[in-house]
Amino acid sequence: MKKLLITLLCMPIIGFGQQNPATSQGVFDINGVRTSVGPAAFMWDLNDAKYEVPKGFGKHSIFAHEYWMGGIDDGGQLRVAAMTYRQSGDDFWAGPVSDSAYHNPANMNGWDRVWKINKTAIDSHILYYNSSAYLIPEVIENWPAHGDTVLGQAYYLAPFIDTDNNGVYNPFLGDYPEIKGDQALYIIRNDVGNIHTETNAMPLGVEQHIMFYGYECHDNPAIHHSLFVNMKLYNRGQNNINDFYIGTWLDGDLGYYLDDYVGCDVARNLGYTYNGDFEDEGAAGYSEGFCANNSLLTPPAQGLVYLNDTISKF
Repeated sequence: MKKLLITLLCMPIIGFGQQNPATSQGVFDINGVRTSVGPAAFMWDLNDAKYEVPKGFGKHSIFAHEYWMGGIDDGGQLRVAAMTYRQSGDDFWAGPVSDSAYHNPANMNGWDRVWKINKTAIDSHILYYNSSAYLIPEVIENWPAHGDTVLGQAYYLAPFIDTDNNGVYNPFLGDYPEIKGDQALYIIRNDVGNIHTETNAMPLGVEQHIMFYGYECHDNPAIHHSLFVNMKLYNRGQNNINDFYIGTWLDGDLGYYLDDYVGCDVARNLGYTYNGDFEDEGAAGYSEGFCANNSLLTPPAQGLVYLNDTISKF
């Protein structure tokens, strides 16, 4: 009788680029603006507008917001990462670029969060970090200063003040997050966590670090009603990207959205939404609200300005 020898190779099945869509958001609320931002969406919660200004009156001037970017690799392949309302899918996922085998829920879901911190918390940490009565806030203790190099992540991620100059973030020795403004919300995203179902394009290999921040500045209404954004992009992929463009996609709904217009001021690198007349009617409209002095709110204009670069297209 012939014997059949069967050899079995037992090995783990590793998912390739199987990150889940991001779900987390935090609330920016230090000044005259209140809005939701996070890996899930900017300025909206996937249902309703969240960019409320002035804060406390229930009026919104932006419905949704995203970043678009694209370029050509050395082989002539177009690579794009861009989203709108996520009705088709996703091009960005939470967390830093990692080796492809680790872009899965087990390794990346912990990055689906927002690090929100006020400057007052940092000031207290500087004064009391070595006090036995002081409890380090979670956001300072778990600031994403370093990635896991075993997973292929960059070692240095979120900026921090290294008080002992040893290159390692350790808040128990006095290190602390380096932020801008009186309140900052920090996130990290990548465009390689899964298939680009929004654009159906090849990934760029981009790692996106975004800090939303603002100032409580009552004596300067323009600053007090502004949200600033500092964004850094890293090419963590295997391709050079040529003719690289980045832009901001913004759906401005200025209260009652059916009487809005848009324009741009090239010299100021400014795009803006403004009301088509002197009345912004309806329950969502600015003319239906009241200011603190009981005067009707006049329709504002909502602008988006590039502070350190020029607008080449609008």
